[in-house]
Amino acid sequence: MPALDLATSATIVWRHKFVAATLIILGLAGNTAYTLAQPEAYTSSAYIMLPATANLKDQVIVATSVPVLADALSTGHLGLSLETLRNRVTAAAENAPKISITGEGPTADQAEQTANAVTRSYLSYVTSTRNPAGPQAVTLLQLASTTKAKPLTTRVYQAAGIGLLGGALVALIAILAIWRGDRRLRTRDAIADSMWVPVLASVQARGPHKKAGWTALLREYAPGAVDAWQLDRVLRGLGVPPEAGWSGSRSVAVLSVSGDRDALALGPQLAAFATAQGISAALTVGRIPEPKAATALQVANQACTDDKPAPAVTVIVDGDAEAPQAAAGTRGEVAVVAVTAGVVTADRLARVVAGAARSGLRLAGAVVINPCPSDLTTGRLPQLARSGQQGMPTRMTSVATGRGK
Repeated sequence: MPALDLATSATIVWRHKFVAATLIILGLAGNTAYTLAQPEAYTSSAYIMLPATANLKDQVIVATSVPVLADALSTGHLGLSLETLRNRVTAAAENAPKISITGEGPTADQAEQTANAVTRSYLSYVTSTRNPAGPQAVTLLQLASTTKAKPLTTRVYQAAGIGLLGGALVALIAILAIWRGDRRLRTRDAIADSMWVPVLASVQARGPHKKAGWTALLREYAPGAVDAWQLDRVLRGLGVPPEAGWSGSRSVAVLSVSGDRDALALGPQLAAFATAQGISAALTVGRIPEPKAATALQVANQACTDDKPAPAVTVIVDGDAEAPQAAAGTRGEVAVVAVTAGVVTADRLARVVAGAARSGLRLAGAVVINPCPSDLTTGRLPQLARSGQQGMPTRMTSVATGRGK
């Protein structure tokens, strides 16, 4: 499992940002709803004067420390657990050398009782020899006697903040725990490196699930300007159209791995695009492990090939290219591998390359389907070729020459 650093963790979380957003929203909404369902909260405060030399921040910590709260539980008969009492008591430094101890409860009496029990326990602790700093002269200014209801808006804001932080923490831990070991390839460079062939183009594609969708793709496919340019690059990389004066029929194979439905659509897209460019093209359906997809594509292809002239180019679709032995029909002169970003691992692509080599196919390159928007790599050069490139010369300025003026 790869080691995690800040950049890698941020990339994984951003890749699954919709999952993270869902968990954060659930945490925020859940905690807010739970708070709204709880009875109204009351607060009451007591005040204690401290010596002028006292450190107010330290005394705030002491007022809510375990020894003080434990004594308050035993002497005040609050009937609460230590953790519950900790959540119901707060201490704060005031503008004069004094602190306030505030208790919270579902009723006014419980709020007063909680604040006063902790206040008495604090006074007993700081004026006794148990205090590590020694007994201190502190004065009780006022016990908790008045209560006020905690505003609903304050409760909602606090609950929303806690839910937001809790949801974010759960999302971070869950996403990193589940997807830390994800080895699927998402960048063009990673795909090119795994097969040692360049990426010819990047195309948007969606594999239909039914016959009507495949029929519409074969008959009505009209790519946008960007995808049209990318498909034109693929055809030229595969030697289509044939050279001037060439006669006969050229065949190309479009390989993909089983389960990559969107990559399966590249072959039909290439055939439809070539036909739209005036190149007579036919589609041959090879192995497709998914029976429903295979049947739907075969029926749609049969319906779209009636009364067509002899093809100059035959596009062969192989949706199970990682199998040990290629099907008899997959005998193109040249092949291209279609890979959907974030779907296939390097191991599976290696099996595709091995299968193509055993079938005698010349692998021209890869086509990345639905590339990640954050991927800024090109995949045009394999790893060693990229690392062997020399950087451009740079102009150095402000360099001492060692010569005197």
